[in-house]
Amino acid sequence: MLAPMQVELQPIVHQLGLVDDGDGAMYRGKAGDVDVIAMLTNIGMAAGADAARRILEHDVDWVMVVGVAGGVDHAGVKIGDVIVPEVVLDRATGKVSAAFEVEHSTSIYSGIVRMLDLALSGDEGHLAASLFLV
Repeated sequence: MLAPMQVELQPIVHQLGLVDDGDGAMYRGKAGDVDVIAMLTNIGMAAGADAARRILEHDVDWVMVVGVAGGVDHAGVKIGDVIVPEVVLDRATGKVSAAFEVEHSTSIYSGIVRMLDLALSGDEGHLAASLFLV
């Protein structure tokens, strides 16, 4: 788990009983049978990218960013809600590197059509790198 600020990291550390690795920026422990690493990223895109590289060096299976989501319109979003991006852009190229469609209120068909539209909207009709329909 990655968190930009200590105020976002500490509730996770406390709730899971994680142990400080010695520098106050990385914590380890378990959630049930799952090994957990939580790391402070600091604020900003470059700091987040650096922290993501560092946490991936620990051979993790999943990376989650936890925090207050200050850039999100809070109307209808409650504490504990999971926010999934519709698209992930590659900062260097400006191209879509991943897209997510979480179907819960419409038919699965509309999600498939949206993914197909997005996939074919790339350069010369090439598919986007990763498309996820949940």
